[in-house]
Amino acid sequence: MTNLLELKMVEKHFTKRSILDKTQTIRAVDGVSLTLHKGETLGIVGESGCGKSTLASLILRLEKPTSGQILLGGIDIAQFSEALLRPLRSRIQIVFQDPYSSLNPRFTVRQIVAEPMRVIGKWMPREIDEKVVQLLELVGLSKEHLHRYPHEFSGGQRQRLSIARALINDLEILILDEPTSALDVSVQAQVLNLLQQLQTDLGLSYIFISHNLSVVKYVSDRVAVMYFGKIVELGAVEDVMLQPLHPYTKELIGAVPVIGRPLSEVDLFYQEQKNAAGNSAGCLYYSRCPLAKKHCLEKPVPLLEYAAGHQVACLEMLKYLSNTLE
Repeated sequence: MTNLLELKMVEKHFTKRSILDKTQTIRAVDGVSLTLHKGETLGIVGESGCGKSTLASLILRLEKPTSGQILLGGIDIAQFSEALLRPLRSRIQIVFQDPYSSLNPRFTVRQIVAEPMRVIGKWMPREIDEKVVQLLELVGLSKEHLHRYPHEFSGGQRQRLSIARALINDLEILILDEPTSALDVSVQAQVLNLLQQLQTDLGLSYIFISHNLSVVKYVSDRVAVMYFGKIVELGAVEDVMLQPLHPYTKELIGAVPVIGRPLSEVDLFYQEQKNAAGNSAGCLYYSRCPLAKKHCLEKPVPLLEYAAGHQVACLEMLKYLSNTLE
């Protein structure tokens, strides 16, 4: 498979100053390594605050990484200046979570869709007008909408407009950051079906960020599970969803409400990290892990291969599986 995008030990640290003038380093993204293949959808899941959206900002280079490599087509763009990044912007775009706030309310549909093409500067004005109409028709809108404003559209139509804005020439990778979470369930299905059709027709690769496991399972080929800035499990979506290995992945799946299962049986895992785990060099899931041993706090656990394409960052789980097979 062709690797369109490759992340190598990417980190992003933020410095927070407290009331007592003490500084604290927050590792929003902590040593993430991933690849995105041509034509695939890579899902990224995890609870709120785990670093999913920060990772998207790093891939887009809206944020500059603290360290690591971001290889786009084999070129490391991690430390590129804005002038060097501009020609690459047409290859990777994003659709944001909220279609109500991601569109300029003072712009017409024509201006919204044409703006990225105008900024990149590869098209003549007449070409831009023709391209805008083509893109609107591609996402299920029409040229009659050209002179309307965002407030005149429903949530689903606005998200279609956001998708049209992202579909400029040379686009290879589309990052979808919770693209359906602000929409009604029936509209969610329509937008997801549209995205799958566009992927087939245009040969796009997606990074699909969500906390909705059902949606991720529906659209993704592979899925990465994030916890406190780290990838703790990575594999084909069927393997991760049907045979989760990391205790956190099991807990994440177990927290999804199921019709007919009493609420008392749902694993409720939202709790504060204990200092022992939060201040250690080892596993941050230590305080919540049923398999935790003292040595789990001593050093970071890398992603280790369990089966072809299925990796997990938990030595105790691999030991347990090994003993079970024996």
